[in-house]
Order: sequence, then structure tokens, then C-alpha cells
Amino acid sequence: MVIFLLIALSALNWFFGLPINEAEFALFFQNICKNMSPHTSEYNVLYAATICGLNPPPSSMIWDFRNSGLYHLIVVSGAHLIFCSVLLDKILFFRPCVFKTSLKFAFLLGYSLFSGMNPPVVRALVGLVLASQAEHYKLNWSGSITVLFSGFVCLALFPAWWDSLSFLMSWSAAFALTTASSALKKSAAVYIVMLVPMLGLGLNSPATILMNWLMAPILGFILLPVSFLPFIHSSFLGFSDWVWAILIYIISFLSQFSASANATYQIPTFMMWIFLLGLQFALYQYIVTRRKKEL
Repeated sequence: MVIFLLIALSALNWFFGLPINEAEFALFFQNICKNMSPHTSEYNVLYAATICGLNPPPSSMIWDFRNSGLYHLIVVSGAHLIFCSVLLDKILFFRPCVFKTSLKFAFLLGYSLFSGMNPPVVRALVGLVLASQAEHYKLNWSGSITVLFSGFVCLALFPAWWDSLSFLMSWSAAFALTTASSALKKSAAVYIVMLVPMLGLGLNSPATILMNWLMAPILGFILLPVSFLPFIHSSFLGFSDWVWAILIYIISFLSQFSASANATYQIPTFMMWIFLLGLQFALYQYIVTRRKKEL
């Protein structure tokens, strides 16, 4: 019922054109972030990508990130919000309370604004809010249900995102993460589910499964907070540049073992939606059937 209500809201927004101009609103904050970035650093484009959500210009360094299947971890995506959420839970170690929750989501909202409020970031933010509320009200939602609801909430607010490949890929990756338990299995699940949308962009080597398993925690829990430091004070720039230099050297080495294939066939967007939502509902039916057997 909730899904049908959200689809109805999406239709109303589509036909009547509700005044939600998120692009201009987000661009204002993103420009502030861009102006705060360390322009004197040789890695300025990486700071601007990781914190401000700006796409870096093509270069051999950026190609190494793409080739190793780690590009999604240097340009702000839903994964960045998840890493921030986990880090904030560790930093705000005191018992759950209204103050802790408010502080955490205020930071996540601020980061989303300054990084441009792109579709993957908004979807992740909505998902975190829904997961928090589901836990608070003991709704017992599975991870896949939270991903499904967060996706439809975003589409209800921004119907144009039905045509956004980045939104679809973010949703696909988030769904894939809910289908496995261990970190390595999660990485493999993401690779498999993302095969369909990646056909039109160029398939990554299966070796990127291991690379994401090994490098994603380093990029998320070390590089991301370190990249924030120069935005706080310029005295941190030397240290953060040193961390980036080490990472770039490692990525350059790893990319030699994970050559990407060229784009083969661009699947129509509506076909990718059918594939994704079909997987979601198939998993939902499986979970419901399994729970009924356990009763």
C-alpha cells in the first residue's frame, strides 16, 4: 500500500509540476564547498570530488580509479554517506538519544547539500532516515525493503530521476549489499547485480571484487575523514596530500590487474528498471515465504 501511495504522489508531482528545483538549491552550497577546497594542492580535483561531489576531469590518475573499479569511492555517492554514518556512530559513542540522532543527521544533510544533492546521495540519505525511523518504531524492515521504500520516496519527490542512470545504479548497488552478509560476498553481489547497467559503460574485471573488498574500507574510513581536514584548516593539507599520494600509488599498481572492457550494449533504461525491481520483488517474496515457514 505504501508503495502504491508513493507512486501516486510521483504521478501528481509529474503532472502538476510541484516546485522542487533541487538543482539550483544544491548548486549554491556546492559552489561554497568548491571555494573552500584546497586549490593549492595538486590533488585539488580529488578533494573537490570526494567532498564536493564534482566530477574530476579525465586523466591517467582518474582512469586508474575507473579501471580498478573504485571510481565510485572518490566521487560522492551513497557509499560516502554510509561511511559517514558509521563513523559518526563511533564518534558519538554515547547511548542513543534525540541529541545524537539530530547531530548525526544534521551533518549528513549538510554533507549532502555541499556535495550537490546528487541522486545517489539523496537516495542514501532518505534510506538512512527511513532505517532510523524503522528501528525507532520497531517496524522490523529488512534492508531490501528499506532500499525499496527509499527509492520510491525519491522518485515521488523527483520523478525525473526515473531517467537518471546514477540513481538507478545507486539503487542497484544498495540492493545488492542487502543480499549478502560478509564483506567479500557483498562486493561480489554488487559486481553481479551491476553487470546489467555497466554493459553500456564498460564492464569491470572480476578482480575489482577483491579490490573493492580490500580498498573500500580504507577509502571510506581513512581517506574520507582525512579529506575533510583541509576544509577545516589549511595546516592539515600536507598530511592529507601525503595520504592521497600513497593511495594513488597503490591504485596505480592495482589497476594493472583489472583492465576494464569497452562498452558493449546500452540497455534501455526502462529495461534496467524492470530488471532491478524484478530482483527486489523476487527477494521480497523469498523473505516473506521464509518467515512464514519459520512461524
